[in-house]
Amino acid sequence: QPKLPQTGLQMVFPAQFRIGKNQDLIIRAFARHIKNCKDKESHLFLPGMGELGEYIKSLTQELGIADRVSFPGFCTKQEVLQLYLKCNIGIVASNSETFGQAIVEPFVLGRCVVSTHVGIADDILTDGENGFFFSTENELGNIFSHLYKSPQLLAKAGKMNYNKRNLFSWESVTERYVDIIQK
Repeated sequence: QPKLPQTGLQMVFPAQFRIGKNQDLIIRAFARHIKNCKDKESHLFLPGMGELGEYIKSLTQELGIADRVSFPGFCTKQEVLQLYLKCNIGIVASNSETFGQAIVEPFVLGRCVVSTHVGIADDILTDGENGFFFSTENELGNIFSHLYKSPQLLAKAGKMNYNKRNLFSWESVTERYVDIIQK
């Protein structure tokens, strides 16, 4: 399993800055967590571009956490991989996802996944075991605080996900298709 960061919550959500991706919800929950836990270690990476980018950046200023949130802009797949490897949590705050690559990527890399009930999340995550589900800003803030106070949960969830990564190997996917066709 790729090594997990050992200090605080190191989080990433690669997505376009547009309505329905909800980076603002993540930022508000993160700001609340920082204040409530007096967290001086955690960091949030928000790679992507889009029409809401300036609004999202200004929100970090308004909430006093601009130094705790990085905006690397558009990233190649290799750059996104490097961000995941710097982090111990992959976040998905979207209102909808089709398959949910942003869910699968941190999963196969052995990261804890914190997600809304979208895409493949309900099929591969068990709340409180290998990931965490949220619907509201308040729930997300509580998850952040819970994980910050219990870093062993991050390691446990990441290990569980890494051990299940073969769910997405071509061999495994092909076997499932063959089973469906034969039935």
